[in-house]
This record gives sequence, structure tokens and C-alpha cells, in this order.
Amino acid sequence: MRAVLTSASVALGLLLGGEVSVAFLPVHVSIEVRGRDGEVALDGSQHAVIVPEREVDAHIRFEQPGPLQREYQIDGSDTTTRNDLGPAQFVSAQDAAWYHVMAWLRDEDSYSRWEDARLVDLADGRVVAYGRGAAEASPLPTAFRLEAALRRPESPATIWMESFNSSSRAGFRIDRDQHRASWLTGPDADEATAWFFPEDPWPFAAESLHLVGRTAAAGFGLFAIMGGLGLVVQGVRRRLRGHLASPPALPPAAAITAMVFGLWLTAAVWITVRVYHQLPHIVDAEAYYFQARILETGRTWLQAPDGVRLLDGLQQVIWNDRWFSQYPPGAPAVYAAGGLVGLAWLMGPLAGLVLVGATALAGWRFFGRSVALTALVLGALSPFVLFQAGSFMSHPVAGAALACSLAAFAYAWCTGRQRWYVVVGVFLGVAFNTREIAAVLYGLAYAAWLLAYRRWRALTWIAASGAPLLVLYLAYNMSITGDALLLPRNLSNPSDIWGFGQLSSSVRHTLAAGLVNTDENLTLLQFDLFGWPPLAALALIGLPFLLGQATRLDALLAFCAGAFVVTYVGYFYSGIALGPRYYFEAVPALVLLATRGLQASAKTLRALGLRPIGARLGPCLVVALLSTYTVGYYLPHAVVRRMDYGALDNGRRLVLPFVETTLSGPHLTAVEPPALVLVPNADVFKSLSALNCPLLDRDHIRDCPVLLVRAGVDQWPALLEQFPARTVWVVNAHGDLVSIERVHSPPASR
Repeated sequence: MRAVLTSASVALGLLLGGEVSVAFLPVHVSIEVRGRDGEVALDGSQHAVIVPEREVDAHIRFEQPGPLQREYQIDGSDTTTRNDLGPAQFVSAQDAAWYHVMAWLRDEDSYSRWEDARLVDLADGRVVAYGRGAAEASPLPTAFRLEAALRRPESPATIWMESFNSSSRAGFRIDRDQHRASWLTGPDADEATAWFFPEDPWPFAAESLHLVGRTAAAGFGLFAIMGGLGLVVQGVRRRLRGHLASPPALPPAAAITAMVFGLWLTAAVWITVRVYHQLPHIVDAEAYYFQARILETGRTWLQAPDGVRLLDGLQQVIWNDRWFSQYPPGAPAVYAAGGLVGLAWLMGPLAGLVLVGATALAGWRFFGRSVALTALVLGALSPFVLFQAGSFMSHPVAGAALACSLAAFAYAWCTGRQRWYVVVGVFLGVAFNTREIAAVLYGLAYAAWLLAYRRWRALTWIAASGAPLLVLYLAYNMSITGDALLLPRNLSNPSDIWGFGQLSSSVRHTLAAGLVNTDENLTLLQFDLFGWPPLAALALIGLPFLLGQATRLDALLAFCAGAFVVTYVGYFYSGIALGPRYYFEAVPALVLLATRGLQASAKTLRALGLRPIGARLGPCLVVALLSTYTVGYYLPHAVVRRMDYGALDNGRRLVLPFVETTLSGPHLTAVEPPALVLVPNADVFKSLSALNCPLLDRDHIRDCPVLLVRAGVDQWPALLEQFPARTVWVVNAHGDLVSIERVHSPPASR
């Protein structure tokens, strides 16, 4: 009992610390106006602005976002990347009791709220208004200073200085997602000037502490619910003891595994075929698939043909007449292996299956059968894994490799069979060739663990077996860039680096901006990891530590997962596509920590006096209830939002009726070779370009029977000179619907 009271005290302390931190560490803003000269003080710096002529009735108005402008809603929709939030569903849900509970868990009423407003007359230094309402109601002095604080900045919030008919106005807006503060003028709120935001990390460190505090409190709340349900189960069993038959035995582990694998793979294949059309849709995915097609030919690069700009997508490189993708070879090699037998589209789902299975195997070796089976179910339940699997991104491949490395590490450690560390090194090497930083983070965790136990031989096995894969990585760079240490990524975008400061003329990154990205990723992770309501997933992950049941192995897993959170603070981009994808390779560790949270809860309940049936079934019932929410609410909404996924803004879709999905992959229908297909829309081309031939180099491009190019319909006469005797088709987007029509047929041969 003393340990539980201590845990409750820790949770309460973290909760209070988080609440106090966001109250005492807001973003402070000061706007001084003297005639047409203005100055905005923010982030420890001052910015001169031009103030339009003011009407006599000019006043201050504070604008702050409502629930429909949240960055991330409880169904995983957002206003930052796809902007796919469905307002209608939440307009109707705002008054529902369940939604109020969700909003309370997130403390939504405190997001992006203007507080501590003061309006000062600069003529005499007198404060003419305290508080937001008083400042909005007060006439503006000729020269004034407005001071305000923005609490928990999230969605854009604005301070307007305007006339009542809004014919003359100026405003100051903070948009943390875009890392931008703006001075706006005119009735259409045109941006007159803007600068980077944020520089001061403390308000965003407070936001992270706020999430930690609420997560800790939610964890203890979950534990209390588990205990309550366990008592109910115990009482019901006592009353019905004489009337109940013995509970049926659980199916063998092999049967459970086969059933879970079958259901998961069926769902992943359906999403890949029906939702994604067996095509890449994200720009990065198109780049991976492009390189996969090159590798299918046995080459690492293509000789750039004439007019290559009509064929390449973003994140491809033309260097010394060589044409290749910017990414490392691991994921393209896996997709190329599938492509050789017409199953490139299936490789991602198979990698996801390996990730789920290997995570369970690691849990079995580390913690036993119950953890393994629970991890199997939770991993298969994860929308994060399910929707990444068929995306053609590198994350499923890297995640599978690292899950296998974790399983091999667990086997080697628990059995003492040193040679299994060779397998660890090999899978780390595969992961390094896929996503370098993810492999390094897991490698550091393994190295720290082995060094702590002075297992020098094990560390040597890992390093020696991983070294050939590192050589392969360097050789790949040499083959395409001519320099083993020159990464193709840096040829594509020199500012694509880790670190803080002015990375390029257009990219700046700060610790504060990194903490903003972290908050966005963690906010979405709590929804997308298991599809549960706010805080529940993160709370369960933290329970082994909160309840004092954490072991050294839990610390190892926490290192693996936490390293991703800490490391990506130093990267300028938030990386949110189909979930917080920069954290994807941490899924094996996160899933195992969640299962350990259940195990720790059961053990603590048993120590508090519950019988084994109550201590076990209490946590099981909580997970069952949370997972019912996943299956009944989160997953159906995710499918609806992502149906005909196009990775486009405003939730726009790509409905492609002329693309036929088959066992051997997608094909264009009704287009007979030889054909030239014009795709004017870059968003559509990034997906349809995957239907091009693998060999598009200078010597073979004319042999491609159906060639898709990023060009408008007015360009076909010129293109026909390069590719004669072809029918010409044009692909047009009409909202969500994409159509194809013939615009030219070659003369019939006599």
C-alpha cells in the first residue's frame, strides 16, 4: 500500500507541476503603436511593423481557436498536414458527454488562450484596461502598448486591431506549426511581414511537462479502474462460484498467433489494395519506389534521359548525368525484391507482419508467454502499424529489421548464446541501410547495455557482423554519388540535416521549434499507437515506472523508445504522415512497455490483496474496453479519412477508376501501348509515375510501352517528336475524381 500511495503522490506531483508550468511559462507578447509605427516584442526580440491608418472606432479583438481548429482531433485527423478534420462530426459531438470527457483529458479549454492582457496609454504610462474583456471594450489611446500572454500555444491565435466593420485592421498572429509569427494588414489579412517563431524554449518545455503530468495522472487513473474492475470480477465470481463451470482453456499460443497473423495480414492487404491502390502516394514513398524500380534492373542509377524533368518527382537527384533517389538502399531493395515477382505492393504488409511477430518474440524471451501474446495483440491492433504497412515508405522495413534485432538480442541475452549477437548486428546493418538514425539509436541502447555488464565479446560480435552492411552502405553511396561519404540526401536538399541554427537560407531550427515538433508527434502518438482515447496509450507505457515495478529490461526498452523522442528534437521537420512516422521504429519498444504496464498493474493489484482472477482480469477488461473504442470508433474513422488516400491537403482523395489493382500490382486500364500519358497535376503524377517502366534511361526510354510524363496537354505535339507513333492520353483531376481521356491517335498504317 505504501508503494501505491507513493506512486499516487508522484503522479499528483507531476500533474501539479505540469499545470503550474503552463500557467507560469506562456508566450509573452507586447505590441507598441505610435501613429503608423509599431513594434512587436516576442521571443526576446523586437520587430518593427507598419500600422495602417486607424478608424476612430478602432479596438482590440483577441482571436483564439475553438475545438474545430485543434491541431489533432481524437480520431487522428489534423489541421497541420492533410487538414482532414471533419467539422460536421465534431459539431454534432461537442455537446456529447463522451466528447467532454475526451476534451477534459486533454485540457482543451487551455489551448491557445490569450490571458493577462494589459492596455497601457503611452502618453502617461497609465494602465487603461486589465484583462481580455476590458482591453477589447476599451477605446484605443493615440499611442499605446498592449501586453498579453498566450497560454499553451497550439493552433494559430491572433490579436486584431480593427474597426467595427473590419474595413481597416492589422493583426499579429502566432502559428507554432508553421514556425511563424506574422504581422497582418488589410481586410483580407494579408501578411505584411513575418519572422521565425519560436526562439524561447521554456513555454514548449512546459507543454511537454504538462503532457507528462497528465499522462502520469491518467496512468494512476487507469490503475484505479483496473482495481475497481478486478474487485467487481472477484465479487461476481464469489457469488456465482457454485453456478459457474470451469473456464475454458485458452487456445494454444500457436493457434492464437496464426489467427492474429491471418486477421492482421488480411486487413493490411485490404488497406494496401483498396485504400492505397497498391501505389505510393506520399512524396517520400514515390522516391523509395522509384529507386526500387532502378534496383530491379540490376543498376543503382539511370542515365538521365532528355527531358528528365518531365519524369522525375521530388526527392530525386540528377548528379553528373546520373539519375537516382535521395534515400539509402534498404527499403528500395526490399520493394525491388518483391517487384521481381510482381509483389512489390505486398512487401510492406509482410514487413509489418514481421514487426508484430518479432516484437512478440522479444517479449516472450524478455518477460514470458503472457507478455508475448499481449504484445502480439496490441501490435496487431495498432493503427500506426496497420496504415504504415502498405505505404511504400521505409518505416515498415526498418521497423521489421529493428524488431528482429530486438528479438535476437533478447534471445542472446536470455539464453547466453553469444552467436545470436551476430544476428543482432546483421539486422542492425539492414536497418542502417534503411533508416540510419533508427539503427544508430537501437545500437546505442544495445551497446550501453552490454558495456554496463562488460560483455565485450557480445559487443564485438555485433560490431563485426554489422560492419559488412556498413561497407555495403558506403559502397552504394560510392556507386551513385562517386563519394562514399557523400549522401544522396544532401545532394537533393543540403539543409536536410540534424541540428539547430540557420540550416540554409530558407530553413531555421531552434530548440523551441524542436519541442513544438515533439509535442505534435507525442499528441498524435497517443491516438495512433493503439487507437485509444487521449493519454491512455502513453499512460499504460509509463505504468511500470509509476508503480515501481520497472526492471532493467524496461529501462532498456525506455531507452530505445525515448531516444527517438529526444533525437528528433534536433530535426527541423515534424515528419507526420500516416502517424508520427519518425517514431515508428520505436513501436516494438513501446508495445512491449505497454504490455509491461499491464503486467505491472496485475502484480501490484495482487500485492494489494486482490485474488489472481481479479488482478488479471481487471487490466484485461480495461484493455478490452479501450480496444473496443479502437475497433468501433478509431479504425472505422481512419479508414473513412484515408479511403482513396492521396496524401493531399484538405483531406482530398485520389479516386482512380482507370487503375486496376491485381495480384501482380496496379495497371492502367483502357490504355493500349504504345502510349504517351500526360499528367499535368504534380500530386497525381507522384503516384501514377510508379506505373512507369523500370528502365527510363537514355537508351531504353523509347521502348517503354506506356510512358507517363509530368506535362500538360499543350505539350503533346513536341513530345510526339521524341516518342512518335503513340496514342496520347491526358490525366485530369476533377476534385477527388481523376479521369483519363485520349487526345491523339496516330494515323492508321496503310
